[in-house]
Amino acid sequence: MRMRLFLLLAWILVPSLVLGEGDITIGSVYTSDDTFRFGQYNSLYEQGAHVNGSVKWRSEVVDRHWQLEARDLGLRNREVSFRLQAANSFDFSVGYSESAARGNDTGLTPYVGSAELRLPLSWQPAVNVPGFDLTQATRDFDQDIQRKQLNIVLGKRFNPGLAVSGTIEFMERVGTRLTGAAIYTNAANPQAVLIPEPVDQDTLRIEMEADLDFKDLALQATTTLVRFSNHEDLVTWQNPYQSGLGSSVDYPAGTGGIATEPDYDQTALSLNASWRLMPRIQFVLGGAVSRTEQDDDLPPYTVNPMLAVNQSRPLTSLDGRLETRHLNLFVLTRPFRRAALNFRYRYRARENTASRFAWNAVIGDGLDQPSSRFALFNRPLEKETDSYTLEASYRLPGGQRLKASYVFEESYRNFAAVEDTELDSWRFTLSSARQGPLQHRVQVRLDDHA
Repeated sequence: MRMRLFLLLAWILVPSLVLGEGDITIGSVYTSDDTFRFGQYNSLYEQGAHVNGSVKWRSEVVDRHWQLEARDLGLRNREVSFRLQAANSFDFSVGYSESAARGNDTGLTPYVGSAELRLPLSWQPAVNVPGFDLTQATRDFDQDIQRKQLNIVLGKRFNPGLAVSGTIEFMERVGTRLTGAAIYTNAANPQAVLIPEPVDQDTLRIEMEADLDFKDLALQATTTLVRFSNHEDLVTWQNPYQSGLGSSVDYPAGTGGIATEPDYDQTALSLNASWRLMPRIQFVLGGAVSRTEQDDDLPPYTVNPMLAVNQSRPLTSLDGRLETRHLNLFVLTRPFRRAALNFRYRYRARENTASRFAWNAVIGDGLDQPSSRFALFNRPLEKETDSYTLEASYRLPGGQRLKASYVFEESYRNFAAVEDTELDSWRFTLSSARQGPLQHRVQVRLDDHA
């Protein structure tokens, strides 16, 4: 991937520097001391000199215009962008950026490894943290995450009323972050640790958009695809404590595990429209649907092979899907010069297709699998809401404004004490004119919940 990015940037930079005019700046930045706080987001966390440079280059001719910008080329927070605009309404841009987030880099850890963290063979356990020999922690604990992002945008306007565009975005996050974890049987005896969790994630986002603009009608349609991949599914660590939880849990046999963000695919479609039926009536419509799917392997009940597990998981791979639907409809009218009458409808829905199972979980990797009467149930949450609003307003001759509105809302949610609810809301408002020495507003509101 890095070689492809280098070739792409070279393909952009070489022709651009041959033609056009601009500025190239080369300089140096000096940091007097090591400090992760000062360099947390600018990558100037190490003492010493850093060679840096920037480029601003452009060209304008009769039928095209392009511009190249690059900054902080000598640092880890570098950016390069190129944009080409042609006279035939063609627009192309590409951008590449890197950004680093540097956390506290003064810590030490005894753990070695990446996703499977192990203690050295010479490790001396203890009942609690003050009992540890801190000289056993010899490995640097650096919190550092590097993000690399590539954006490509292509647009074309075919006529004054039709334009299409497409965007491809690829982002990579690699590094190490601080994560708290614990092995336990209840809240009173956690064997807590701070571990260096590896981060290795990719996100691909593709978006297509079309715009139609006529005299009284405007339409916009957008479709989006997102694919998230996490190359680290599970992080395990060896228990450094020996505090009486048993030979299967204490050092050296005890092992804990924590799951990371799962892979998912998401597709979305949105449509927005505005139609002026006549000078005093306008319709506004907006809708969106999305589907997020997760098909990832589930970790075992426990990563500790010393613990007894007699009942298997109901699923080994979660084939779950979350669907959302939104709809907004506005009817805006002005029957008289001083009066307005508006109607609004809003619909929201969230559907979770995951099935409900009993999970006989091993709590905290700290004891054998309990009896099935201690099983936990997952809750695939769903919600659906319909809302209707009727609003009328009238501007009095003195500049005061009188408003009256009625809202009816009906909602459904599962796994709740009350699944179906209704709301009737009336509101009456009298407000003063916008101009004048005294501003006031009087409002009466009545809500009826069922």
